[in-house]
Amino acid sequence: MEKVGVPKGKTSYVPPPINTEHFRPLTDKHVSYLRHRYELPADSKIILYTGQVEYLRGTFTLVEAFKELVKGRSSIKLVICHPEVRYERVFMQRLVKLIKELDLRESIVMLGRQLNMNEIYNIADCIALPFTGPYLITDPPLTLLEAMSAGRVVVTTPVGSLREFLVDGYNALLANPGDVTGLSYALQRALSLGS
Repeated sequence: MEKVGVPKGKTSYVPPPINTEHFRPLTDKHVSYLRHRYELPADSKIILYTGQVEYLRGTFTLVEAFKELVKGRSSIKLVICHPEVRYERVFMQRLVKLIKELDLRESIVMLGRQLNMNEIYNIADCIALPFTGPYLITDPPLTLLEAMSAGRVVVTTPVGSLREFLVDGYNALLANPGDVTGLSYALQRALSLGS
């Protein structure tokens, strides 16, 4: 702000509000119940992607990285939770085609729109939000902050304001935008940490 003429000390940073009473870790017993309710294997490692299916949010990069990660392993699942909005349709068609081409139909679970996101965050061992650029609708993305509040390991990319507060290996695991191999490696690191 100083660069555009606002005097130092005349601005304040107000972080996005996250209800930490709502977005919080749940008990192991509750998580087991939720995995059963959503028909997810109790012993599988779960990677969660939540948000619109689109290139900016890195959905396609994630599916390609997931393919590298699951080679020969059936105990890892990718759960995709998305709002099912109209503009997503063309991206969803492309995503379904990519999932078929990569032979990942048995490893990816499409949950569609969900209302209780704290439950959804808690069924996962890690949350993957591999943005390809700054997410200008809400920067930083609220989904990332909610997942962190729920105590999940977050795998993301250092774009936009995320560069200002995320540190690789400290409060997130980072991969470069569009880097399929780097993202696959970060996901492997996250799954080895657990939730």
